[in-house]
Amino acid sequence: ISSSVISTDDKSIQLFFKLTVEKFPTLKIVNCASGDKFISKKEKRINYGKEFNCQICEMEAAGILITCRRNKIPCLMIKSISDSVVDGANEFLDQADRASDICFEIIEEVIDMI
Repeated sequence: ISSSVISTDDKSIQLFFKLTVEKFPTLKIVNCASGDKFISKKEKRINYGKEFNCQICEMEAAGILITCRRNKIPCLMIKSISDSVVDGANEFLDQADRASDICFEIIEEVIDMI
């Protein structure tokens, strides 16, 4: 397995939290393990969580961050967690609609603020 750490844009993170901290006090910065395939085995997700000190294991973030970095576009990911390191697919299926609603509310608020 080849791995690397790809950070989102620090300035975007600072601005985002400055704008949202009062309205959404439960938001927090987390690390995300992301790769080129879905990790269905709980043991693998937990191992990735420990290895990379992450709370999320998914397959979209890496591609988005790599594309943004190559094109010199600042990037900040706003995720409402529906697929944690521990529960994965089962949690996703149970929480996808709720997570999408929360994430949309946050994004809508941030757009209104800027």
